[in-house]
Amino acid sequence: MTPVSNDPQSLTGATNYFTILGVHQWAWKKGHEAFEKAKQHWPITTPWIDYADEVSLVLGIDATTWRKMYDQVEHGFKILPPDTYVIQRGQSLYPRLLQTLPDAPEFLFMRGQVWLAQQPIISVVGTRQPSDDGIRKAQALATLLGQYHMVIASGLARGIDRAAHEAALDNQTPTIAVIGTPVTKTYPKEHQRLQSMIADRGLIISPFHPAAPIHRWNFPKRNAVMSGISLATVVVEARETSGALIQADYALRQGRLVFVPQSAVENTALQWPRRYVNEKGAQSFRRIDELMRGLNNVRVLPVQQKESDEETRIY
Repeated sequence: MTPVSNDPQSLTGATNYFTILGVHQWAWKKGHEAFEKAKQHWPITTPWIDYADEVSLVLGIDATTWRKMYDQVEHGFKILPPDTYVIQRGQSLYPRLLQTLPDAPEFLFMRGQVWLAQQPIISVVGTRQPSDDGIRKAQALATLLGQYHMVIASGLARGIDRAAHEAALDNQTPTIAVIGTPVTKTYPKEHQRLQSMIADRGLIISPFHPAAPIHRWNFPKRNAVMSGISLATVVVEARETSGALIQADYALRQGRLVFVPQSAVENTALQWPRRYVNEKGAQSFRRIDELMRGLNNVRVLPVQQKESDEETRIY
């Protein structure tokens, strides 16, 4: 399937959009408001570099800064891998679940099997410093979810994320990496081969243009996109300050399900699992069929019934 989004007019619109983000120092909310304002004056499918002086007056920015950023953004599009597609919100290949959110990114960069973003997706996330048991559970969960025809999403981070991605790849289960960098970069560096494998056999998604700098606040933005494309987020193992809980919070605000292992709820050394289950609306589970029933109970998707056996027990 060949996306229709990489036509010249779409790329021109994306160049305009990311130039505005760039001149607003990649502040998403402020940049998007400026973009909406500019759209009232000039067609998005025409190069706004042709109106640099007018744009600077309307948006209150320096014309020289605008021209310089436009050149940087335009160059960024030229260095994108040829199998990368720029998908605008509202286009048919934009993830349907993410599309429903009011603060969904205007554009996504997608490299690989773009149709996977329309499939039933479960995010598997957790600490970057997992225990051996946490690694085993992440691998088992990704494997079993694949048997239920779920696509496994994670964030390409060390620890639980890597375990989930690798288990999916090992079992021919589709996996999506939602990353906190542009698709032209890899973080952490040692995951470059893994990122390439996912691009070949699964899907890489990023909301970040190649000209965008890498900041620590990129990763919460990544989490919001990951939870937004997913039916549910499973926090496999996490500490009290884990970034995985940022995704859990996003998921709950977005009306998505959050699942917490019952073993974590019963762990007296942790406070967050009981808080999320008792106060925030997360669900606990021990077995994969309990998780799938949780999805079915809110009519998110039909569950394929499987015979229960000890192999489905994870927690």
